[in-house]
Amino acid sequence: MLKVHLRRTLVAAAILGLLAWLWAFRTPKVYQAEVQMKVGSPTLTADTSMPINIRKVLLTGILNDLDSDTGILKSQRIFKEGLDLASKELQSEDLGTVPTFQQLYPMYELDIPAALNSYAPDSVRVVTLKVRAYTPKEAASIANNIAYAFSDYRKQGAATAVREAVDIVDSSSKAAKSKLDEIDRKIKQLKVASNIVDVGESGRALTQSVEILRQKRAAIEGELEGARASVVQLQARLGSMPKYTDSVRSSNPDPTVDGLRSLAIQAENELSALRQTYEDGAPSVVRAKEKLAAAKARLASAEKNVKMIPGSGQNLLSATYLETQNNIIRTQALVKSLESQLGPVNRNILDYEQKMVSMPGMEATYLDLVRNRLVNEEEYQKSQKWASDLRTARDSRTTTIVSSADAQIVEAAGPVAPDVKKYVILGSFIGAMIGLAYSFARESFKLPIHTSWQLSEMTALPVAASIPALPSALAKRHALMIKEPSFKPIESFRFMAFSLLAQEHRPNVILFSAVGDMVDSSIAAAEFAVAMSKTGSKTILVDADLRASRLSKVFGLEGRSGVADILGRTILPGESTDLFVSTEHENLTILPAGTIGSSGMADVVTSHLQAMIGDLRDKGDTVVVHCPPVDVFADCSRLAQYVDHCYMVVSAKSTSYR
Repeated sequence: MLKVHLRRTLVAAAILGLLAWLWAFRTPKVYQAEVQMKVGSPTLTADTSMPINIRKVLLTGILNDLDSDTGILKSQRIFKEGLDLASKELQSEDLGTVPTFQQLYPMYELDIPAALNSYAPDSVRVVTLKVRAYTPKEAASIANNIAYAFSDYRKQGAATAVREAVDIVDSSSKAAKSKLDEIDRKIKQLKVASNIVDVGESGRALTQSVEILRQKRAAIEGELEGARASVVQLQARLGSMPKYTDSVRSSNPDPTVDGLRSLAIQAENELSALRQTYEDGAPSVVRAKEKLAAAKARLASAEKNVKMIPGSGQNLLSATYLETQNNIIRTQALVKSLESQLGPVNRNILDYEQKMVSMPGMEATYLDLVRNRLVNEEEYQKSQKWASDLRTARDSRTTTIVSSADAQIVEAAGPVAPDVKKYVILGSFIGAMIGLAYSFARESFKLPIHTSWQLSEMTALPVAASIPALPSALAKRHALMIKEPSFKPIESFRFMAFSLLAQEHRPNVILFSAVGDMVDSSIAAAEFAVAMSKTGSKTILVDADLRASRLSKVFGLEGRSGVADILGRTILPGESTDLFVSTEHENLTILPAGTIGSSGMADVVTSHLQAMIGDLRDKGDTVVVHCPPVDVFADCSRLAQYVDHCYMVVSAKSTSYR
C-alpha cells in the first residue's frame, strides 16, 4: 500500500511541476532595478531653538520624518510622475498609460532597514526602491525618475516652507527692533530726569559712601569718648596733687613758650581730626600741616631764647601740676575739635540715606528696562540669524537645512520573475500534496473487512477460523516458541485440525497462503501443522516460499537442502527421504525451502511439481504447504491445482472489500 501511495504522489508531483514550468516559461519576464535613497529629516543645524511656529511651517517641507518620506515615496503620485518621466526619456507612449501603471505599481516595493538603536531610532535612513518592469532599461529608467520626482517634490516643499518661515522671521525681527528702540528711549529719559549717567553704579557708590561715613562717625565717637574720659581723669589728678613747692629762690619759665606750646598742641589735634575725614592730599589737610609746622617752628625758636625769671624766696607752682594742667587744656581742645567734626559727618550720612530711600524705585525701573532690552536684543539677534540661514537655504547656497535625495541606480542583471525554479518546486510540492490526498481519499472508500461473516459473504467461501491479532512483541515471542516441544497452538488451529479429521473425505495436501504482503501466513501454517501432529496424524510441513524461506528460518533450517533442490532436479523425488527434518514435536517433520537460489515456482516444470506433490502424499498423512502471498506472486496459483485444500490468511486491519 505504501508503494501505491508513493507512486500516486510522485505522478501528481511530476504533472503539477511540469504545468508550473510551462506556466513560468510562458509568463513575461520581469526585471528589477534598485535605487538607494536617503530619506527622513536632515539635522537642522541653523538653530535648534527655533520657535515652534516656525518649526510648524518648516515641518511640511524640511522636517519630514521617516514615515512621511516613505509614505510619499510609496504613493501613487510619485510613482506616476516617475513613470511619466521615464516614458518621455525612453520615448515610449505605452509606458505612461494607465494599464501599464496598474501592472507595474503593485510590483513597486520599498526596503526600509531596521534601526540600529531601537531606543533612539535614526531620523535619516537609506531605503532601497525596488522597481520592476518588463525590460531592464525600463526598470532602471522608472527607478531613477522616481528618485528625481521625489527629490523635486521635497525641494519644492522645502522652498515653499522656507519662504513662509522667512516671512515669519522678518516680521518677528521688525517687532523686536521696534521694542528695542522704545526701551532705549525710556532709558535715556530716565537718565536725563535723574541726572545720573549710570543708575546702577550710582546706587552702589551711595551705599559705599554711607558705609564709609558710618565707619568715620564710629571712630570719631570712640575717640571723643576717650578724650572726655581723659579730661575727667586729668582733672581728678589735678585736684589731688599739690599746687606749690617750698623753695628759697626759684626761676619761673617764660609765659610766651607756654602759649606757643598750647598753639602747637591745638594745631596737631586739628590735623589729626582732618585726617580722619579727608585724604592727605586734601587742601584742608595741607593747610593744617602747614599751620602745625609753623607752630612747631615758633615754639622751637622760643625755647632757644627762653629766659628764666628769677623768683622770690616764697612758695612756687609745682612743675607736675603745670604739666597736668597743660594736658587738660590739650585734651579739652581735642574734645572741641572732635565735636566740631561729628556734626558734618552726621549731616552727610543723613543726606546720603535720604538719597538711598528714593534710589530703589529708580533702580528697579532702570533694571526692568535693561532686562527687557536684553531679552529683545537676544530675540532680534536670533531673528536676524534665522532669517539669514533661511534665506541662504532658500537661495540653495547651503544644504544644512534643505537636503535633496541622494540616488544611486542599480540595474538588474537578469529577470527576477517568474522564478522558474521556485514555481517548479512549489508546483511539485502542491502536486505531491494533492496526489497524496487523492491516494488516501481513494483508499478510504475501500471499506475494510472486520468480521468473518463479511469475508464469507463477499468471497462466498467458508471461514475456517478467526484468530485474534497479537501485539507485535507477543507475536514475535509466540513465533520463537513454535519449535519448542512445549508449544501449544492457539485454540482456533486445534479446532481446525480436529474439524479436518472429522470430515468424511479427509484432505491430504493443504496449502496456506496470504492476501497482501502485510500478512505473514508462515506462522499460521506452522501452528496448524503442530496442531495436526498433536492429533497423531503424521504431518509434513513444506516451506514452498523459495524467496523468503520464513519457515526454514523459524526452525533454524537455513541452508538445508529442500524444495528448491527437488524442483531443480539436483535431488530426485525418490531420493528425498533424507531431506525431511524431524522436529521436537512428535509426528511432525519439515521439508526446508532448499539451498538453490530461485525466483519462485513461476518457471518450474509442471511435471516436477506433480512429482514432488505425489511423493509428499505418499510420505505423510497430512502435508501442509506454505506459499508466498497469492496476490503478489504466482507460486500459489501453480500449486493450487495439485492440493486438496487452500487456506487464505486475511488481515481485518489491511484487507478491504476489493
